[in-house]
Amino acid sequence: MKLQFPSLSSLLFLLLSAGVLLTMVGCNHIDPEPVFAVSLHEFVDPGEHVKTLLITEVSTADGSQTRVVRSLPILDWHRFESAELLPDDDGVHAGIKLKIDASGRRLWQQVTGYRSGNKIAVVVDGFYAGESLLPKRIDESGTYETAHIWSVGEAKAIIENVHRNYLIANEPENLKSLVK
Repeated sequence: MKLQFPSLSSLLFLLLSAGVLLTMVGCNHIDPEPVFAVSLHEFVDPGEHVKTLLITEVSTADGSQTRVVRSLPILDWHRFESAELLPDDDGVHAGIKLKIDASGRRLWQQVTGYRSGNKIAVVVDGFYAGESLLPKRIDESGTYETAHIWSVGEAKAIIENVHRNYLIANEPENLKSLVK
């Protein structure tokens, strides 16, 4: 049996293709998927549990807690423009102050009008993170402060991705500005 080697043009094509592929997935690539994506959901009353796509279960990352919430969030990462750290007095835990965009503020005003004071589920990347209170109304700056449900490190990781996630949802062409 005689061995055949690939032609020079085939080898050059493979090398060129590999170079293009490596350039595309190189260090300047930003994954277009959101990470540490925050969403706020209404809890479902115990008597309201029925099989429907509008209700879902969310669990903590370690599976120790499961809660039943509405599938569609009140607000999520599509509407959070930026975020700030809200450290707890204990120095270990932190909340997050989320800046809500104009569209989100209109939705938020409607929800706080009829559900103010209720507890809501805070979900990150599909995992239940904890509960927080829905304020009586949105403040003038359009921000929402979560309860201190994260460690400082977790909160910082979420905050680092809030603006990036917002750009993915609303201004994908501006993602290039985040590449260093």
